[in-house]
Amino acid sequence: MKKICAFSSDSRELYKADIYRAMSFPEGHILHFRYKPKYVDSNLLAKVASLQGACAAIFYTHGNVDGQPGTHVSVREATIGKIEVSPDTDLVHVYFRLGKFCNLRLDSANATEKLPPTLFLSELDCTVVGGNDNWQGRVTALAPHFPPITFINIRNVRQKEHHVALQYSDSNRACHYRIEHGSRYVLSISLGNPLSTGNGVEVNESSGNVSINAIKPLETSAQFDDLEIPLIAKRLQDASYPSLLTFSPKSGSGIMSEYVVNLEVELRSSVAPAIWFGFATVVAVASLGVSQPRSAAATWPSLPVLLLAALLLWSSTSFLYYWFNKK
Repeated sequence: MKKICAFSSDSRELYKADIYRAMSFPEGHILHFRYKPKYVDSNLLAKVASLQGACAAIFYTHGNVDGQPGTHVSVREATIGKIEVSPDTDLVHVYFRLGKFCNLRLDSANATEKLPPTLFLSELDCTVVGGNDNWQGRVTALAPHFPPITFINIRNVRQKEHHVALQYSDSNRACHYRIEHGSRYVLSISLGNPLSTGNGVEVNESSGNVSINAIKPLETSAQFDDLEIPLIAKRLQDASYPSLLTFSPKSGSGIMSEYVVNLEVELRSSVAPAIWFGFATVVAVASLGVSQPRSAAATWPSLPVLLLAALLLWSSTSFLYYWFNKK
């Protein structure tokens, strides 16, 4: 089968970090790769506008030094959420929407000039290899080529049994989780330490508005482990607030800053409390109106006027509660 194959190599530590993030993000998350045009197949450059939604696969190339071809390890399937050529730098920006982990082999019939170190984004023939096509299998295949590091896999964010969906923004260039303040969530994550490095992963939140109920750093004495981490979103004074969950792998000398994984989160006020607050305000005002003494000559406004007044009061108080926390 043919797939658009995106390669990241060990020629620079930052390129290896791209693969680490490809292993870390949940399914559906956006991952941004950038290439110089000379490393992109000219056939793909000629039809950039039609590549959105195309099937792709991400590979790690080991041994890409001194012009040597190296060996290729498949990491993950993906679709192209967006691809564009910068008019300022001529760089080709590819925004992948990550899919399932995969175990693929590049067919020997592929022309060598379409492979690294000549090209790093090209359409190639691939064959599915049975087994080892889950996250654990890919960690086992990649770990010998990486520094001593604990791999992570952010599987999902849940509220009770409901999986929180990723929200996409900036024309499919970015994504985030949206959670409601004052609510409890669970972050499902896997840890992989097949070489028993003893290094953990620090996890922090940037705004101070989300409590992470976990022993830090995240560590595992086994080669692989699954963790369920409670997240408590605190109550906000604003309608929304951005935040980052930061996962920082550790080594003996400290944080491995090149490999830091940022998961964007948007805290939002829930609409339901605002609606109920507006309704309660209408009831309170109505009760005051009914309880006030009235002269015998006084008359009530017509029913449509009363309903319109109640609706305007309900809407305005709900709006003030939701957007400005005015009670």
